[in-house]
Parts: sequence; C-alpha cells; structure tokens
Amino acid sequence: MRKSLSFIVSVCALLACAVDIYAQDAEAEVRRNIARAADIYHSYEYEPSSLSPVPEGYTLFYLSHYGRHGSRFLEGESRYTAPLATLQQAADNGRLTDEGIRCLGIVRAMTDNAHSRWGELSQRGVEEHRAIAERMWQRMPEIFAAEGTEIRSRSTLVPRCIISMAANNERLKELNPSLRTTRDASGRWRDIFDDNRQAHAGVNEKAESIAAVYRLSHLDPTRLMRLLFKQPETLTRNAQVELMQELYTLWADEQDVDWSGESLATVLDQEEIIACWKCSNMRYYMPFGPSEFFAWRRKDSHRAICDMIECADRAIAAGSVSADLRFIHDSGITSMMCLMGICEMDYTTDDYDSLHEHWNIYRVTPMAVNLQMMFYRNGNDVIVRLLHCEHEVTLPIGAYANGFYRWCDIKSHLLQRIAE
Repeated sequence: MRKSLSFIVSVCALLACAVDIYAQDAEAEVRRNIARAADIYHSYEYEPSSLSPVPEGYTLFYLSHYGRHGSRFLEGESRYTAPLATLQQAADNGRLTDEGIRCLGIVRAMTDNAHSRWGELSQRGVEEHRAIAERMWQRMPEIFAAEGTEIRSRSTLVPRCIISMAANNERLKELNPSLRTTRDASGRWRDIFDDNRQAHAGVNEKAESIAAVYRLSHLDPTRLMRLLFKQPETLTRNAQVELMQELYTLWADEQDVDWSGESLATVLDQEEIIACWKCSNMRYYMPFGPSEFFAWRRKDSHRAICDMIECADRAIAAGSVSADLRFIHDSGITSMMCLMGICEMDYTTDDYDSLHEHWNIYRVTPMAVNLQMMFYRNGNDVIVRLLHCEHEVTLPIGAYANGFYRWCDIKSHLLQRIAE
C-alpha cells in the first residue's frame, strides 16, 4: 500500500478540524446504519455540524457550488429486468424455493414501480435539493437573503439534473423572490463538467474486468442461493455472484425511491450486504477515484476546475454578490474532488481489501452530494471555506485560519494539480 503525500498532509490538517466525519471507522458506521452500505445509491444524509468562525473583517460575497442530482431510480431497464428474468426462469422450471418465490415477487413489484422511470429523479431527490437550498439560504444570508443577488445555475441535459436544478432554484426563490436567477441546461455543460466518454472508453473495460475478478473472489453467494433455489448448482458461480450483486443494487436503491414494499433486506443478510458494499466501493474507485486509471479522469476534471477558477475570478473582479450553481453527475464531481485532494479523496492504493476504510463512495459521493466553496473578502484579500455535504473540509495546503484558505493559494494548488 502507498499513500500520496497530499493524503498524509490532508489527514494531518483534518485532525485539527472540528469535523471528524471522515476519520471515523467506515465499517462501524455502516453497521450502525446499514443504509450507508448502498454506496453511490446512499440517499443524502444531512448531519448538522459547527463551522469555524469567520476571521474578523471578512464578508461573504460569492458561492461556487457543485452538486450531484438527487436520489433516483436505477439507470437502465436491465437493472430491474435482468434479476427478474433469472428468477422468473427458475420459477417457470419449478426450481425456486418458497423464499425464492417471495424474492421474485419483491423484484417484480420493484420493476413495476420503476417502469419507464429508469434513471429519473424521485420525489425524495427533489426534496433533498430543496432542503439543501434552504440550508444554503440559512447559512449564507449575505448571498441568498440579499436584494437582487445574481444566481447562475447550470446543469447537464439529463432530466434528473435539470429537475434537481429547478428544485434548488425554486426553493431559493420562495425564500427570496428578489433573487435574479438564470438557468441553463446544455450539452456544453456535460463537456465541461462531466464528459466521461473518453474515460469510459479508456478505463471502464479494464476497470470492470479487475472489479469482476475481485467480486468473484470476495463474495460468497452460497447461503443466498440455497435460500432461493432448490438446486443452486444449476447456476454457474459467475451467475450466482451476478444475481447476488443485482439484488444488492435493487436493495441499495430502495431508500432513493422511498420504497414502501417488502425489502430485499429480508432476503440478503447483513454480512452479504456489507460484502457487496466493499466490492461495489472498489468498483467505483477504479474508474472514478485515484486508482491506477485516474489519469483518464484527470483529463476530464481539468475543464471543471478551469471553469471554477474562471467563474471565481470573474466574481471577485465584479465585486457584486453572486453564486454559480452547477448540477451534474457522480462521475464528474467525484473525480474533480479527488483531483483537488479534499480530505482523503486523493488516497491512492492497490490494497483493495482495506480501501473501504480510507476511500468510501457513500461518504465521497452520495446522492445529492455537494461541494460548496464560500468566498469571503476583506479589501483585496479573498479567503475561502470549503464544505462537502455541508461539513467543513480541508485541502492539502497551508490554511490561512482554521477552516479557511487564501484563494490565491487554492488557485495555485489547483493549477499545479491540473498541470501534473
């Protein structure tokens, strides 16, 4: 195992920070609340925390925000129909146990509930963004309660991002009708913030292959298959592991759609869910986190960081109160935060058995994850506070004061990172 220098620096800085959420034992956290084992499908979990006091003489004037869309249905019809077909075929051949028939009923009901809603924002996702917007208004009255503040919002063309943007803006306008808001959904913003097409082409096949081998060696479907099938040996081990992972993913999304039917947690036991979570965490780390393949993602993150710098410099020069709000996807925001080196997010390792204790996707990128960079001015001096999921976080650079960094230092750090 090896740790990057920036990781070591960021951990040291984190120890002095009032927020210790990223230093907690991940598996213990999951066992206390099994919903966290849902990896990128973990719905937004707001935990109030105190923020460092603003240094004397500084006034908040600008917010740079990146947010993932809120909770959603699984993307793609096959996420539902593939496990349904496996179970239905076994049922047609009389190979399901009573528990298998019950599991088939749950999966069929989930499939019916999601029909023609593949990847769509759920009502829970709408409420997540409305609540985040309201807390932004409460936390930053200098921006969002001011008269005539200019709010610029952008999203990709994917409907779940557009509706997340609308939910956020609608709540802000309800709280302060004088806000001047512009909204723009465009393929251009995918190009800037979340253009993972090259990364998919260059990374995913290799990353998926490594993740599949890891999954085969770390998941034990024996108990589950005996529960569901009269003759589980009729399925290959690959098929057994695949079905286990598919059922886990359906379980993970239950919280995102406020599923009121019978839960697949009555089929999967806790140890199986935890094992699937560790494998899934590794699978997301490979293409989107700072793994051996991160060079591809760095290229895609450069544009987002350059946009961040350009917009911030424009806001500083203009001197008016404003905010840039961006609504994108998990892949883009994950890789951007890893490149920035926020807390442990730039942790590099090939020891995947311990990965979940250092880099964990349910912490890094849950549904509606948000990065809020709050800019404060004292004359010509500008400092920045960073919030990840509304918790104060650190960068691997020297701080101006507890919880604050000079913008010139952040900018220099970011330009160095994208030049590496």
